[in-house]
Amino acid sequence: MALKREMKINIGPDGKVTIEVTGVPGGECIDFTKFIEEELGEVVDREHTAEFYQQAEGEEHIVVGGSDDDS
Repeated sequence: MALKREMKINIGPDGKVTIEVTGVPGGECIDFTKFIEEELGEVVDREHTAEFYQQAEGEEHIVVGGSDDDS
């Protein structure tokens, strides 16, 4: 049975965009988000969960544009 693929896109008040991906194993999440990253601009930070490295159901957090300062 195929995993349910989800992409959650959040835009903060400072213009920072974060993308959270679930249900996409390993490095496939990078391909899954590539089209939206290209439209939004330069990726300034990328975080992977343990599942990404285990090649299991993965989750990815990406920050695109805006300030890379979390304050």
